[in-house]
Amino acid sequence: MGTLDEFRTSTAKSDGSPVTAADMVVQLLVLHGLRERIGAVRVIAEETPASLGDDSAAWSLVVQALEECAPWSGLAPVTAEEAKRRLLWGRDDSSDAPYWSLDPIDGTSGWVAGRAYATCLGFIENDRCLAGGIAMSPPPREWNTLPSLADGLFLTATLGAGCHLRSAAGPDLGRVVHRVRRGPCASPPVWLCSVRGGSRTERGRRVLDRALPDTKHVPIDSQCKYGLVALGHGDLAFRVAKPGSAPEQAWDHAAGMLVASESGAATSDIFGVAPHFGADGVMRGTTGTLACAGEHHAAIVAAIAQELAEESAKACGSRP
Repeated sequence: MGTLDEFRTSTAKSDGSPVTAADMVVQLLVLHGLRERIGAVRVIAEETPASLGDDSAAWSLVVQALEECAPWSGLAPVTAEEAKRRLLWGRDDSSDAPYWSLDPIDGTSGWVAGRAYATCLGFIENDRCLAGGIAMSPPPREWNTLPSLADGLFLTATLGAGCHLRSAAGPDLGRVVHRVRRGPCASPPVWLCSVRGGSRTERGRRVLDRALPDTKHVPIDSQCKYGLVALGHGDLAFRVAKPGSAPEQAWDHAAGMLVASESGAATSDIFGVAPHFGADGVMRGTTGTLACAGEHHAAIVAAIAQELAEESAKACGSRP
């Protein structure tokens, strides 16, 4: 099989975001697992054959990896063309039936750089995420407060039934370790912000200058933010796009937001409204999300509204 460096070699998708052969392998394994255990279900996953395009070397890595995984996955070896076909298993964007929302490697840039990343899967029906889980890479060493976290984190949640930490490795893989109930907010509160920075991070800093100026900023990738808010290792996770931005996608938020909310955190879109995950995986009207300690939710929502109002006023004032 290919080397770790080869699997971390990324290709830019049409939207500029990175993708690797590993994204494809994980998606194919999860799709196979869903079919084996549940049957022919509807799935809206982030990756498609177009993600890797005609990168023959990357597709060769995908085929090799699936062959290596065959003894434990039960997925028989496939050709590159068959792998491309299977990437679309269950995909039907014209249906309004319930579906599984899948991000095989959320935070691909984190995976490529050896930082945090997660595999995220949520079940969505009638615009709500009813069940989900995130399998996360090991958290930063300073947050590794339980021996069970050394191999990563596996958090699952069911709407109304709580969030649970499960064993992430070894013979006890998937076994419930304990129910997750986040405790009081840290002092100072910890904001889990984007590693990449940019306009969303700067906008977030301005929001916190209004609402919680003493907040500690800790960069981390992906839906790991939601998981760490659930565990109480972080107190705030949010991103705010500028007005008029494209809506968020369910695969980027559904599982993580459910895990956080079922732990006792407050979750919503940036306007304080419960998120709606559309039948096609698009979160229409949602250009940002929020998960935080409940005692700070109202203040953060109010500060976001002020920030967006100021930005809109400046934009209008700059027009000729």
